[in-house]
Amino acid sequence: MRMALRWLALFLLALGCPRDVEDPERPDGRPCVEDSDCTPPGAECGLVWACVDQVCEEEPSRTRPCR
Repeated sequence: MRMALRWLALFLLALGCPRDVEDPERPDGRPCVEDSDCTPPGAECGLVWACVDQVCEEEPSRTRPCR
């Protein structure tokens, strides 16, 4: 019984170990400081581009409601 519990504890411990985390690649795009640097002028709502790691994303990923 004790041996089975030990194996179970070892198995659960092995499952709980995190995998290596890979950093995402930096997107190619225009340099930016904030999201408004990436969104075209006059397009303040609807689909907007985000500033990710000081670079504008290639495709819009967020929506901002229009008032």
